[in-house]
Amino acid sequence: MRQNKRSVILLVAFVVILAMAWQAAGAEVSLKSLAPADDEISGWKLVAGADKLGTGESGLYDVYDGGAGEYLDAGITQVFQRTYKNDGKYLKVSINRVGSWQQAKAFYLKRRSGIAGLDSFMKHSDIKQELSKATNAGSTIAYMWARNYFCSISVNGDAADQRNAVKAFGRKISAKITAAHD
Repeated sequence: MRQNKRSVILLVAFVVILAMAWQAAGAEVSLKSLAPADDEISGWKLVAGADKLGTGESGLYDVYDGGAGEYLDAGITQVFQRTYKNDGKYLKVSINRVGSWQQAKAFYLKRRSGIAGLDSFMKHSDIKQELSKATNAGSTIAYMWARNYFCSISVNGDAADQRNAVKAFGRKISAKITAAHD
């Protein structure tokens, strides 16, 4: 009887540990944790109160001001937006969670096609997965996909420091995605 009681206790402990490990492995990464913090990219400060998080259809419509249809069609289930400021320039990061890496890459390719024809178009393959950026009408925009995330980064400026900031934000977000999933 004593042996059976010990076996039951060990079995219960094993099941609890297994359940906790399974839950931790399946836990979603917080999109907020993937966005750079205040001054994590030198000189770029958070704009207080500007963070937005949207989950599900109504949340995406709220964040994208009613224009969430194409995001929902692409399989996006959640978005986090953060705005930064540096010397009068504003930079916005949108990190979108997509159902699969295939959906994230497909939406990235769709968005990239809209900037690929611009003279300033650049693709950065040194960032895990891929980031593409271009300048147009005084702004710099970049699109990136990594795993099951699609990101856009935009800044109101097209000087070298704004173009470099977009790339730095892409690198940082990519590194955070990699670290969160390794």
